[in-house]
Amino acid sequence: MKKSFNIIILSSLLLCSFINIFAQEKMVSEQEITNLRNNAYEKLKNKTYRVIMTSEGYVNAKDSSPNQFVKGITEYISPDRLHSIYERKTGETTFREEAISIGQKKYVKQDNENWKELLPLGNSAGNATGIGSGSGFKTAIIDNEKTVEYKYKGKETIKNQKADLYVVTTMRKYNSPNFKSTTVITEKFWLDKDGVFLKRESETKLNYKKVINHILWEYEYDPNIKIEAPIK
Repeated sequence: MKKSFNIIILSSLLLCSFINIFAQEKMVSEQEITNLRNNAYEKLKNKTYRVIMTSEGYVNAKDSSPNQFVKGITEYISPDRLHSIYERKTGETTFREEAISIGQKKYVKQDNENWKELLPLGNSAGNATGIGSGSGFKTAIIDNEKTVEYKYKGKETIKNQKADLYVVTTMRKYNSPNFKSTTVITEKFWLDKDGVFLKRESETKLNYKKVINHILWEYEYDPNIKIEAPIK
């Protein structure tokens, strides 16, 4: 009898937990998501913080391991100081770039080379690309259909802080004479009680089978960050 009573109590607790979880979820509007994002980015302008980004890319849906792995750490001090470290591994090839910007002064260091000061943009000798930049690609595939869903998923704990989780799911159906595919892009972002980013995530899947690209951004707000010029 006692065992049956305990099972009933446990079942009731689990049921209440599920009800609470689903009760938090709700559909939201595109405008609400846009306002929340814009507000979060606006709040970053006056903060000293660090963003840790990791990205995994796959050549196709059947790959068991990523073809490309990228890690970037970028620190910001308002209004005009930035320090970033970008590391990329593609197959057996690795690349590392570090950059510092202080006002109009910009410095860069690639792999094991020495620091160099870049000339201002617009000068013919100062056409270095920004950190982590890469060439895009064009495709002739026609986008026949696109649907977007906006959701508030409730609260989660991120680094010992309660955060509101929002999810934007975009489905694109492509069609051409020789190619048909469905791509799903899931974007998530977590905001603290003041509407500041704690974490962001973007994941792209092809035909629901395999992650083709996954990017994660984690935010750390540290008033002790210092950014100085590497060379005089």
